[in-house]
Amino acid sequence: MDSIANSGGAILYAPADYDHQLLDLSNRRLGAILQKFVNYSTRVAFVLPPDLAVSQSCQDLIREHQSHPFIRFMASQADALSWLQTKQ
Repeated sequence: MDSIANSGGAILYAPADYDHQLLDLSNRRLGAILQKFVNYSTRVAFVLPPDLAVSQSCQDLIREHQSHPFIRFMASQADALSWLQTKQ
């Protein structure tokens, strides 16, 4: 996991940092993790590979977080870093 320093703290999750089960919403792991980051006002960007196959409910979650102040799912590490380094 790469940590990016800024005023509120930020975390970048690259594909190597998590297993495929993280995006399986039926096990509730991702929801619990996201809630912790929101509770502690920590900005987190998940980099998702373009060929990643996820369920419809996971696609909906990703879409819902496109403008979330703390949680984003990005297509590239460069986009993720850019968002994490911007002021809130």
